Amino acid sequence: MKLDSLFAPLLADMRALLKHYKADIATLPQGKTGLLSMYDLLHEVSANRAYDDSHPRWQKIQRVLPYDGRDACFYYVDGANDTHIATLLRRVKQALLTNTDAKNAK
Repeated sequence: MKLDSLFAPLLADMRALLKHYKADIATLPQGKTGLLSMYDLLHEVSANRAYDDSHPRWQKIQRVLPYDGRDACFYYVDGANDTHIATLLRRVKQALLTNTDAKNAK
């Protein structure tokens, strides 16, 4: 998978968000492609990691993940496109649904 290096950290970040919000990926809206909530989680990971504490969103929303200064669209690396991102999100979603860790996920 083109974005294989992002799988384990993204899985960990999404698990942390789901735990913080007491949410279960299986019960969240999936949309036509089955990835609606995964894209929402991806946006939250991006916002937490890319926006420093001076960003207005943190005046109303609690930060869950630490800021690390990465680009907000960090997943568009090495020529990755929307298809690669959808594949990554499907793989992460499957690991979340089956409670599989990054080492054992396929």
